[in-house]
Parts: sequence; C-alpha cells; structure tokens
Amino acid sequence: MQNTAVFAAASFAGEDDISRERYYALAGRVGASMDIPAGMQKIEAIQTEIAGANLSAKAAKDRLTQRAPVLQNMIDSVENVSDEEISVKLLALNTRMQASLQVTAMLSQLSLTKYI
Repeated sequence: MQNTAVFAAASFAGEDDISRERYYALAGRVGASMDIPAGMQKIEAIQTEIAGANLSAKAAKDRLTQRAPVLQNMIDSVENVSDEEISVKLLALNTRMQASLQVTAMLSQLSLTKYI
C-alpha cells in the first residue's frame, strides 16, 4: 500500500530520459512489491480447488443418498426378525452341532482293528 502511495506522489514531468528512467525504476520496484510472493497461490487456483472440492462433496452426498435406502432395508431385515424365526434358526443350528459332535466322537473311537 505504501508503495502505491509513493508511486502516486511521485511526479514525472517532462519528456527527458531522466524522468523516463525514474518512472521505469519506480514502476519496477512498486510492481515487484505488488506481485504475489513465490510459493503463494493465485486466487484463480484457489477458486479452482474450492470448486473441485465442492464437486467431490456433492458427488459423495449423492452416493450416500442413493445408498441410504439399501442400507436401511438391510438394518430393518436384521432388527425386525420375529422371535419364532430366531428360535427356529437356533434350534436348527443346535441340531447340526450335536450331529457334528456325535460324528466326531464316533471317529475318535474308531481304530484300525474296529474298522476291519
């Protein structure tokens, strides 16, 4: 800001070479101080990044909106099971487990002499 004030306050009267050189020297210093420092992004680059982030966020929101009903149906199918259905499934599982244990017990008592 100070550089701009100095540039505005300076007077360059005349068409001689000295005035022209003073103008170019001062304009170079003021212009250099107004440039974006090295390592800093320009506004357009930041705007582009923000726009890309907004698009990514919108796409993620759309995917979640599409998946929500499917996931809710899965949760409902697990949470809304009747007690009768649970007891039938547990009884079937218990029966299979007992059969498996009986087969294992019979195989553990089996020897080569008993097999022949």
